[in-house]
Amino acid sequence: MKVLSLFNGISCGREAFKTAGIKVDKYVSFETDEFANNVAIKNHPDDDYNGDVFTADYTQYKDSDILIGGSPCTYWSNARAKGTGREVTPDGIGGQLFMQYYRALKESGCKYFIYENNRSMSKGIKQFITEKLGVEPIMINSALVTAQTRRRLYWTNIPNVILPDDKGLELWDFLERYVDDKYYLSDKMKKYAMASGTKNFYCKPEINLKKARPITTAPNKRAGTTTYMTDDWINGGSKDRMRRPTPIECERLQGLPDNYTYLTGHKFEDSKRYKAIGNGWTVDVISHILSFLPNEYKIKGEQL
Repeated sequence: MKVLSLFNGISCGREAFKTAGIKVDKYVSFETDEFANNVAIKNHPDDDYNGDVFTADYTQYKDSDILIGGSPCTYWSNARAKGTGREVTPDGIGGQLFMQYYRALKESGCKYFIYENNRSMSKGIKQFITEKLGVEPIMINSALVTAQTRRRLYWTNIPNVILPDDKGLELWDFLERYVDDKYYLSDKMKKYAMASGTKNFYCKPEINLKKARPITTAPNKRAGTTTYMTDDWINGGSKDRMRRPTPIECERLQGLPDNYTYLTGHKFEDSKRYKAIGNGWTVDVISHILSFLPNEYKIKGEQL
């Protein structure tokens, strides 16, 4: 299969093809984030890497079988709703980015496509995307295939896609048992987390959270956006200690191999890893969608 990937990030889509058992003969990606590109290159060095989606000529990729991508949801997310410039019509930056995906679809003539974005977008934008792509979105919660609650919309013309079965996975299955002290919260941050009133923290040992909140781009900045864990039931530590998820745990919750985003020689390495992982796809959701492709694209008993 020949793949054209826009807003490629760290190549979670590439990993999804591997998980789905689909041999990729050619993978062309577009991404402007340097760290994300370096992560993708480390893990998939033979792919074709490109930059700006606005300047690309997609007519040169008419041999591609499928277009995948999810334009940045930052401009449409309800996280920006309170006076921070959330776009509710498709004529802003978010819409311009989506239109590059649409242009790539038309210019390349790909037979299949998968487009993903946040479900919190306005009804008007959702309808705009639906009209352009000609299919209704499917809402899939990553919690069905991992231990992370992550509700996203997926537009695809791959036929007969249905929701994945619930694998029944819990957060415990994804945690590291021994964690560096740098991931533990300071007393100040712990007090903030405890005072926030959020029910999704491991603030008390009797709270047994089975699913993490969505992996974010900066899980150490705002207590209300992620899951914090106490160690009393994890590795015998003090029940008063709280920590944020490690990059490896975030990778696992997104369906990536351990240290997939680890690069040597980068300043603020963890911050960049969190951002890259949070911007990525849940691999097992995408591989589930890809599993509905015709059998001619699938291989058995071969090394991908």
